[in-house]
Amino acid sequence: DGRGFDGATFGAPLLRERAEGDFDVRHQVIASTGTRLPYDMNLSLFGRFMSGLPYTPRIAGDVNGDGLSNDRAFIFDPDGVTDAALASGMRTLLGAAPSQARDCLMQQLGRPAGRNRCRWPWTASLNARIWWINRFSFTKRAFNANLQITNPLGGLDQLLHGSEHLQGWGGGTLPDPTLLTVRGFDLATRQFRYEVNPRFGSTRATQQL
Repeated sequence: DGRGFDGATFGAPLLRERAEGDFDVRHQVIASTGTRLPYDMNLSLFGRFMSGLPYTPRIAGDVNGDGLSNDRAFIFDPDGVTDAALASGMRTLLGAAPSQARDCLMQQLGRPAGRNRCRWPWTASLNARIWWINRFSFTKRAFNANLQITNPLGGLDQLLHGSEHLQGWGGGTLPDPTLLTVRGFDLATRQFRYEVNPRFGSTRATQQL
């Protein structure tokens, strides 16, 4: 429960509304395991599999004039708008967007985007630790060495797919929440003209640069 100043808004930012929180994780699976390796080494793995966080389709920039770039977008129905470029952009996006983003838009066609009505896809993360303990025969002191490996799935992603075709393994890459960008203002109708962002909902890092 909050106002538009606390998150995404449509219209007057002073209006209060109820919506899911920004960090509302519905499901989370955490697992850890370990094993001994040769030469007195040990390996432990810590993994997390988490359902997606909510986000809101937005307009790039400040449209309502409250000084914040947090305006919710109107989800235009491509069959119900007279702007040919806008209709074409929405049809293209609905045909090419990731399934979670497309389903979110289809459920809201013809009305303002609901606050936090869309969700990321599920994400997986993995961390590893390798440590070695050895006690020398000529002393009572033990030698301890640790190697922490953060996000090895991300490294595997880059190794298999290259930097230009990353699939987003092992990271919580944010989906692109920008649905519309302003391309002008029609003085006759006193309405903004919009352009559809073809990368809306994408979590591929190379598309968010």
